[in-house]
Amino acid sequence: AVDRLGLALAEACNNAVVHGEGDTYSVAVEVVDGRARVIVSDRGPGFTPPDDLAMPPPFSTGRRGLPLMQAMVDDVEVASGRQGTTVVLTQALDAAVDQELVAGA
Repeated sequence: AVDRLGLALAEACNNAVVHGEGDTYSVAVEVVDGRARVIVSDRGPGFTPPDDLAMPPPFSTGRRGLPLMQAMVDDVEVASGRQGTTVVLTQALDAAVDQELVAGA
């Protein structure tokens, strides 16, 4: 679960750097009741998130980041507008991982 969350986080951060067009982005992590929420926000120009996070056809270019994130974690939420974009990744953790993350915090 943590490996998949890490990959989804890397993709969200990559999107913030490449598409956010700003010089900064933020990452916040919350672990509550066995669930991790990772929030990645940028201050870029925003975009219109797709209604469906399905993977595009193989011959398409781009538009794979959000579907990849969705495939890796339990839930992906996207809010975007002129003030920037926020992606929230949510993943259930097993008890051992949850305790390890809390102890390391």
